[in-house]
Amino acid sequence: MTLVQALLIALVAAAGQAAGDIGGNVMVNRPIVLAPLVGAILGDLQQGLIMGAALELIFLGVVSIGGATPSDSNMGSVLGTAFAMSMHLSLIHISEPTRQAEISYAVFCLKKKKNITRKKKAE
Repeated sequence: MTLVQALLIALVAAAGQAAGDIGGNVMVNRPIVLAPLVGAILGDLQQGLIMGAALELIFLGVVSIGGATPSDSNMGSVLGTAFAMSMHLSLIHISEPTRQAEISYAVFCLKKKKNITRKKKAE
C-alpha cells in the first residue's frame, strides 16, 4: 500500500464519518458503500464489494437504542477491508453471528490469495 492510497483511504473514512455525523442518516457510512470504495482505491473493486457485503450483514442489526452506543461500522469496514486486501487475503467463509450469549460475534475465515503472476513466470 502506498502513501497516496493510505491517504485516500483516510479520506474515505473521514467522509463516511462526516456523512453519518453531519448529514443525518443517509446510509453513506455503511460497509456496503465504504468497502467497495476502499477496494477501488487498492485496485480490486470486486473484493471490496465482497468484503463490504459480508461486513454489512454483520452490522445490519446494529442500531442505537436509548443511551447505548452502537459499534462503529465505518472504521471497522474501512480498516478491515484495507488490512485484508493489503495482506492479499480473500473472504472464504463467514459464520452466523451468535445471539444466545451476552456477547455476539461472527467469525471470518480469510485465505491467502494465490499469486497467479508467479505461475505464469514459471511456465
